[in-house]
Amino acid sequence: MVYVLHGVTYRSYKHPILEYIFQSKTNMAAVLPDEIIFTYEDIRQAMAALGMQRDKQASLSNFVIDLTRQAASHESRVPASIWEAGYDLDRVIEREVRQNIAGRLIRKELKSPDPWIVWQIDTLEQIVIPNGVPEEVRPYLGRDEGALLSVLDYCDTLSLALHKQKDTIKRVQHPKKWQPGEVDGLYFSNHEGNATLYPVEAKALSTGDSVNLAQIQGAYKTILKKITDVEIIPLAIQMIPSGMYIAVFEAEDREAARLIVTRSLQVTIEPVLEAWQKPLSKRKIVPR
Repeated sequence: MVYVLHGVTYRSYKHPILEYIFQSKTNMAAVLPDEIIFTYEDIRQAMAALGMQRDKQASLSNFVIDLTRQAASHESRVPASIWEAGYDLDRVIEREVRQNIAGRLIRKELKSPDPWIVWQIDTLEQIVIPNGVPEEVRPYLGRDEGALLSVLDYCDTLSLALHKQKDTIKRVQHPKKWQPGEVDGLYFSNHEGNATLYPVEAKALSTGDSVNLAQIQGAYKTILKKITDVEIIPLAIQMIPSGMYIAVFEAEDREAARLIVTRSLQVTIEPVLEAWQKPLSKRKIVPR
């Protein structure tokens, strides 16, 4: 889908907004900065200057998130003028101390080269789990994050996948709201006497979103500020037709809140869930 404004064609209606912000913040600058932070107010002012209706962007908080959901090419994130100037779009992790920050335009060479998880299929641990979803429930199961979290619970997926034992990981709640954000699900385990919280970031077939590592990092830092007496192991879970991929993150440096992926799994649910077998649209990301 394209968007035309004042005779110029863009990939997204958000691109002229970014272009306006970039031009206004670099106008007359002798040296271009490494990053250009912009706020929700900058977005509002850009829309007003461009004559765009406020209802065109109903949720300003999703402005950058929507452009960075998928591991797609740069053309989907920024207009050609910004890319040719040497910049790309990125989220700002430190939202807990900069609540009004919407995002940033950062020099391409300074942006993380791998901002999303790319699932390397041939290296994943293979786990097969029996389908525990009640047969009378299955016809009503969706393909969104809520359905994925329900399947986690019905199949006791996390216990069997991570500990190879039943009933070792229990749901706390779905979702868990921790300002300035939330995690899709929160789980707890005291397996072998190790008290552990598992915040879950879930990605659905219905949206085809990729797992953004900055999102995982930001949620982890938020949780560390609130809970210090248990281990925190974030999980990224991507729904696939046969089940799900799971990435397990652990602290490489807890004080610096730096995470690394320590396990990557492919969970196959047998028999398969019929609701998850519909063909993927062109938006969906094919694992590499």
